[in-house]
Amino acid sequence: MQRVKSTRQRQSEPNYNSPKSDNQKSLQNKRQRFFPQIAAGFMLASAILAGVGAFSYRSMTELIKTSNQVAHTQEVINHLEDVLSQMKDAETGQRGYLLTGKESYSNPKLFVRK
Repeated sequence: MQRVKSTRQRQSEPNYNSPKSDNQKSLQNKRQRFFPQIAAGFMLASAILAGVGAFSYRSMTELIKTSNQVAHTQEVINHLEDVLSQMKDAETGQRGYLLTGKESYSNPKLFVRK
């Protein structure tokens, strides 16, 4: 009788030693649903990060291209300013020659910079 009683007690009590108790099954089920959500979150974050990286790369290449164009434009403006200055010097020399008649004013090498 003692033996039957202990067997009945074991059957009525929750078995915490069994590998698949209700709590463990529930916990395992929650884990199985939770890990795909975490993986999806990491994939979404990675996709957003890749998108931001691609946008940043494109913006930087456009910035570099625009910066090179600005530098070229500045070089052209400086060259045109030099040409304008040389033309003013030549005009001044011509005017001086016409007013004074001295040959020294007609020498373009004195007034035109190289």
